[in-house]
Amino acid sequence: MASEQSNNVKEYYRLVTGVDIGLVAREILGGRVVQESPRLLQCDCPNHKSQSHRLLHIMLDKQGWYCFGCGVGGGGW
Repeated sequence: MASEQSNNVKEYYRLVTGVDIGLVAREILGGRVVQESPRLLQCDCPNHKSQSHRLLHIMLDKQGWYCFGCGVGGGGW
């Protein structure tokens, strides 16, 4: 049973890390993306308003994200 759970966790991790964060961000955030480069998307965070509209950073090269307004992030740093 423990081996089966371990395999499920490994499969879930493989699926999650196999998805391009940039594709997901563009799909979900759409018009909130205000600046884009090969390594970074800068967006307006969906959790709060900001004057710059660039507080949410999606790091394409690291498959991670961080919001400088919320102080929250995640991904594969």
